Amino acid sequence: MENISSQDTIQLALTAIFVLIAAMVLWKLSGLIKRGRKEPKKSTYFRNSMKERQNKL
Repeated sequence: MENISSQDTIQLALTAIFVLIAAMVLWKLSGLIKRGRKEPKKSTYFRNSMKERQNKL
């Protein structure tokens, strides 16, 4: 079995950090793109609960 040197460990750690940063950047960009295309969703919770209360009366 081959031993893993400290240089290999450092390179693997730096690669993992780079991948995490790239994933976070892509995640933020996709959020900005989606937000720009769509209107924010409006909650219907309060509207529906008021209708239910009126129907019970």
